[in-house]
Amino acid sequence: MKNTKVNLIHFLSALSISSLLLTVSALTDSTDVEAINLLKTTFPLLGLLSTGDPCLPSPYLWVKCSFHFTPRVTALNLHDSLLITDRTLPLPDFSAMDALEIIDLSDNVLQQEFPDFLANFPKLKVLNLANNFLFGTVPTSLRDKSKANTLKLTLTGIGMTKLCFSDGDSCGTKTGTGTGTGTGTGTPGTGSGSSPGINTGSSPKPTESRNKTLPIALGVGIPVFVIFWAIVDVLAIDHQKRKAAMAAAAAQGQTNEISGLAMPVDVDTEQQMHPTVKAT
Repeated sequence: MKNTKVNLIHFLSALSISSLLLTVSALTDSTDVEAINLLKTTFPLLGLLSTGDPCLPSPYLWVKCSFHFTPRVTALNLHDSLLITDRTLPLPDFSAMDALEIIDLSDNVLQQEFPDFLANFPKLKVLNLANNFLFGTVPTSLRDKSKANTLKLTLTGIGMTKLCFSDGDSCGTKTGTGTGTGTGTGTPGTGSGSSPGINTGSSPKPTESRNKTLPIALGVGIPVFVIFWAIVDVLAIDHQKRKAAMAAAAAQGQTNEISGLAMPVDVDTEQQMHPTVKAT
């Protein structure tokens, strides 16, 4: 019995040491750690509230990891993050995290030129940058992946109208850029497609035209409608008054006629009208 207890203790000790060694050797991939540190340096609150290894023993609240022998960061979720305090600071290049599948930086009111490095993630499936204030050129490779349905690209928002798909340094001379509402596919520059969140053509989308003209139509139509029915009410009241007056006048005339027929006649007048009538 004593030997059994000793063997059990030795086994548990060996298991603990093995688990410790496995944990030490299974630290998050060093390239991911370096890229995470870039974000933490740029936005200090990220570093203040996120210490230790990004994935172990449990991931940061704003990342997701794959739990292989060497964990990799697979998702970066900084949607509407209060940890990003300075919205004008350019995003650091964290493309070393080449295992990322999801990047969500939406609703952060980021004010900067579109970061070209966001096109450098080979496994990226979701890129959500909605409701920021980005401007400049978007690499065409992102559009191509979106058209091929290998990437869900979201670039919507009122502050995202100064973007265009181009591999150059600027959007050229095109004007009238507008923000779309979806992540479908289309041909930029024609104004007739539904490019991934961006319409770079010079003519607005039909839905946008309807959205703009609807308030105008309502603003004009409602007062006209009210005035029309007010006029109808006035005419109806006037008509009723006239009808009542005519009815009253007709009734008065009929009364006078009846009164005239019923007037008393003296004897002399009656004898003149009817000579056979004798006076008594």
